[in-house]
Amino acid sequence: MTEKNFPKDAMRVLKETSRTFYIPITFLDKEIKHTVASAYLVMRAIDEIEDHEEIDNDLKYDLLMQVSDLLKKTI
Repeated sequence: MTEKNFPKDAMRVLKETSRTFYIPITFLDKEIKHTVASAYLVMRAIDEIEDHEEIDNDLKYDLLMQVSDLLKKTI
């Protein structure tokens, strides 16, 4: 996924992971659509880490802390 293709790729992933959330997002203005889609996908990824049954809790903690650090750097 390149930065140029990000909006298109993000919307494709969103459609594959949550059709019920994808449909309303498509009605938003372009700028807010990309923001909302990105936020949803980040939260979805965090939820996937937390809910994963095969990942050890210590590894989950490490992964979630890394995500937290990355999010803090980009704000």
